[in-house]
Amino acid sequence: MPAPEHVHLIEQIADGFNTGALDAITRLVSPSLAGFTRDLALLRQAFPDARFTIEDILADGDKLADRYTISGTHARPFLGIATGRQIHLAGISIVLISGGRIAERWAVTDQLGLLRQLGTLPASPRDEPARPRTRRTAAYPEKEARSCLPVSGSLTSSC
Repeated sequence: MPAPEHVHLIEQIADGFNTGALDAITRLVSPSLAGFTRDLALLRQAFPDARFTIEDILADGDKLADRYTISGTHARPFLGIATGRQIHLAGISIVLISGGRIAERWAVTDQLGLLRQLGTLPASPRDEPARPRTRRTAAYPEKEARSCLPVSGSLTSSC
């Protein structure tokens, strides 16, 4: 199967997800990938307006790599909650195509980012404003300790 047909196969999966035609996806993947189709069904159920967007796609022989985003509104329970929040789940997958179907799949998705967007995990410390750091001395905890950095590159300190 030439690379354009491989690309079309991935586009069909995205179209099936976007239209809710999940049975069509089942026919495009090997039975050994039932977990993949189940996960797509769970996402579609929890995020009924979800859109699967292919951002980039590369094909070489029987392998294909794609970078994608799934965006939607968290309208129904997922992980035991429904928040009403908008999400953007980024991922990259590599698939092996055999016999006109996806035979194997390896993927990485930003699940940590998804959990943060849903509010089940705190935001990244990078997102919080920087707080001034003060060190306290053991003998006088109410007083700030001076910095004890080396002076002019020497091994001695100014303390």
